[in-house]
Amino acid sequence: MTDSQSVADGLSRLTDQELARVIAAATAGRPGLASIAAAANAIGGDIPASPDVPIPAEVPFPADLPIPPDPTVVAGVPVPTTGPGLPTAMPAPDYTDSGVPTFDSVREKIETRAGTAAGATELDAESPAGRTVAEQWEERQKAAKSKLDEIRKTMDS
Repeated sequence: MTDSQSVADGLSRLTDQELARVIAAATAGRPGLASIAAAANAIGGDIPASPDVPIPAEVPFPADLPIPPDPTVVAGVPVPTTGPGLPTAMPAPDYTDSGVPTFDSVREKIETRAGTAAGATELDAESPAGRTVAEQWEERQKAAKSKLDEIRKTMDS
């Protein structure tokens, strides 16, 4: 087993770019660390070198740990990460390539909002305040019906 402190000390002497490359290499092929590997690969070349940090001569790996292969090289051939024919960004699944929402996505949004509104109405009706409003409405309807019946009787006589 290696001394964790000596590994941490060695890593702390690396530049940001070197540390990102070491993290990418150390996490390559480890499914549990895939998100860390992706983040390290994404930022590996984008970090500007800091002029006040010395660059060490070599990356201090413990002797008993194998150095994993470069994840951007498959069978000795570099894998392109950008270039012609490779997509720069995937369009959202509910939008066309030109950014227009699809009919299905619009229909889904409308149905979701209508369902939410119907559910909110039902919940409001079941609340104490909602029941009170419903009872008041029924009382007004009964009063209006009785008044209308009274008016009809006076017109008939």
